[in-house]
Amino acid sequence: MLIKFSALTILLYHCLSRTEAATGSPHTDFLALCNVYNAAIVLEKSTEQAPYVGSYLTYIQNNMSAASNEWKALFDKGPEELGWQKFEKHPNLKRKINWATDWPTWQAARTATKNPSEWWAKEHPEANDKAKVAALQAVVSATAEEAVLLHKQATTESTDGQQTLSAATKETIGGALCGPPITRKNKTLECTETISVCDKPTTCAKAETGKGVMHDLLCLCHTSGGNECTGSAVPELTANSNAFVAKAVKKLKELCGKPVSTGDHAVEMQLALSKFTARLGAGKQVTSSIKMALGTTMTGTNCGSSNSACVDYPSHFSAENKGYASIELVQAIQKALNLSIKRKQHEQTRDQAARALKDLCNTVSSEFKRPAQTNTEIAQTKRGETDTKNEQQTSFPKKNTTTEECPEAHCDYDTRHRNANPNQEQKIQQQEQQETPNLEEKKCSDFTAQL
Repeated sequence: MLIKFSALTILLYHCLSRTEAATGSPHTDFLALCNVYNAAIVLEKSTEQAPYVGSYLTYIQNNMSAASNEWKALFDKGPEELGWQKFEKHPNLKRKINWATDWPTWQAARTATKNPSEWWAKEHPEANDKAKVAALQAVVSATAEEAVLLHKQATTESTDGQQTLSAATKETIGGALCGPPITRKNKTLECTETISVCDKPTTCAKAETGKGVMHDLLCLCHTSGGNECTGSAVPELTANSNAFVAKAVKKLKELCGKPVSTGDHAVEMQLALSKFTARLGAGKQVTSSIKMALGTTMTGTNCGSSNSACVDYPSHFSAENKGYASIELVQAIQKALNLSIKRKQHEQTRDQAARALKDLCNTVSSEFKRPAQTNTEIAQTKRGETDTKNEQQTSFPKKNTTTEECPEAHCDYDTRHRNANPNQEQKIQQQEQQETPNLEEKKCSDFTAQL
């Protein structure tokens, strides 16, 4: 959905922007690159949101309260025998999941619940009801592994196999922000000021463009006039020679403003890329020597001159490449966007697991708080079960029943006609009942008449 949306947005914005200003403006191109820079920083700072799983601790404590003595004893051993590493070597272990990360939590739950005079027992008096605890052992035993697996799903961050998707997104965006010779400071998003020994003709040559947002901003705005991108001359961007002025990168970052987000970070990143691609070729007419330029002022056919306020992308719009999508900084940001989409999908999976875990925990908690049945209620339940059983044995299904509904002792099942028919014993009993006279309904005069 996001990719389709971005493609449509790029197409519409590109068409509208190219008719917006025939002559173009380096300032508009400067803002487009700044939007990409700031949106990338915001996207990089977004992290995977973890769902709330606070009810899991209560579940474990409930579970431990009703656990079997054998299970509790595993957590009452000495320090040298405690831990999952010891337990997983148990010869009778049948569980297939690794409880290593959860084991300390279970250990803490045992410590909190085993003393009847501590806070847990006081706040949960039902845990001291031995009859209820015994009745709940089957429930807690059946739900334990499911709870552990759901908790693991809800608390595990997404990865690409080697690192989390958040870390991979940060690394990918970091490679798109600066661009050689501008490098990142210690793998942060901060671009260095290592350009004082560099010159514009070399740094901004056609083969070097598109490798970083800050690199292209520097090539666009560092000119002999120093005012093309801002409207007024900026000392840090005013070239007296081919060499770059010190602190030019820091000034460009300052002029781009602070990154601000008001909505979905991925959508904002797509919109920023759309505005950037819409500016390509909008300010400078494409010729045989100018493939696709960002900006307007060009000395001859060279954007590397100190008098030029442009960035040319000729190698990206050649027969070997496919235009806008082949620009390195665009490729890196699109990769980061795909990682962001996968991370969002994983967040939804974690949310679903957290909701299922909450439901399971609430079910177990409700069972603990459910009032115990009285002797009268138990007797009524058993009597009802007995009555139901007797009714099933004496009743005789007639037609269209299944073999389960037609007890073998009472009838035969005709699979061809899907009918339940009386077996031979049932037929004899029914015939005897029909032939035996009903003495209770006859009068003395009736017997006299028969003599």
